[in-house]
Amino acid sequence: VTPTPSKAAVATGASEPDIALEIEALDRARRASERRDFSTALGELDRYDREFKQGRLRQEALLLRVQTLIGKGDIGAARTLGTRFLSRYPKSPLAPRIQKLIGVAN
Repeated sequence: VTPTPSKAAVATGASEPDIALEIEALDRARRASERRDFSTALGELDRYDREFKQGRLRQEALLLRVQTLIGKGDIGAARTLGTRFLSRYPKSPLAPRIQKLIGVAN
């Protein structure tokens, strides 16, 4: 049985879903975090990670996860993830924001 590509993949002719779907997923997580519903936000980010393994917005998703963990009060996990982000994406335009969030001098 051959898997059926998603509607977005068919519509764009791409092998991965349309970036609009990624944006929607991250917007759901962001809205939940803004409501201080951190469990839902982290659940949405977990879902993003599962559905968009090669997503183009992975760095943004990681930044949102760090922000959400800080909001939740899980500073240790936020620092661990932020440090991992900085080592993996040292030249990212998001690196200064991560550094500020986790208290690392640039």
